[in-house]
Amino acid sequence: MLIATLLLLCWLHTATALKAPQLDTVATSLREQIRVRTTDLTASNMPPTWTLDELRAPVSGLSGALFALPAACTPDPTEQALWVFQALVSVLADYVYIGGPSPAHGVDRVLASFNFLRLAFLLSQEAPELFALGLVPAALFVYAQRMKDLDRPEDWQLAHGLWHASGAAVACAATYSIS
Repeated sequence: MLIATLLLLCWLHTATALKAPQLDTVATSLREQIRVRTTDLTASNMPPTWTLDELRAPVSGLSGALFALPAACTPDPTEQALWVFQALVSVLADYVYIGGPSPAHGVDRVLASFNFLRLAFLLSQEAPELFALGLVPAALFVYAQRMKDLDRPEDWQLAHGLWHASGAAVACAATYSIS
């Protein structure tokens, strides 16, 4: 309920100010996402004009620790270790090393992408009634990227933190239902 309320507030806050992105903007953003997941793994992928205070915010960086919660929702030690590791690299990439290059950025992006796709596949097979829940963190990821492209650091911080919170919540539901 809290997450739904926060999402609604986030949407209401920005819905009137947003217009549909141009196709070239979407294509440019997609190319950038592919580049940082394949060839430039240590880059922080953050706007160089943002200050460290705009980059390093507890809501967007420390919220990555929420990815440890799915470890409590499964008896599988491998799954538990995977989620604790995801939480660790998320905090390292999004809080500790957000201001510059670090291997944590690449590990976080690759592991987060892997976990998203893995859970989407597992939910589609094991708990299809929960599959649509994955749209919430996916939409928040896209929204956070849009806020970054629009040079709105405070809105990016909130959206990125909500992405972490919703992703962790979906991962909890998924690991619990699949276990």
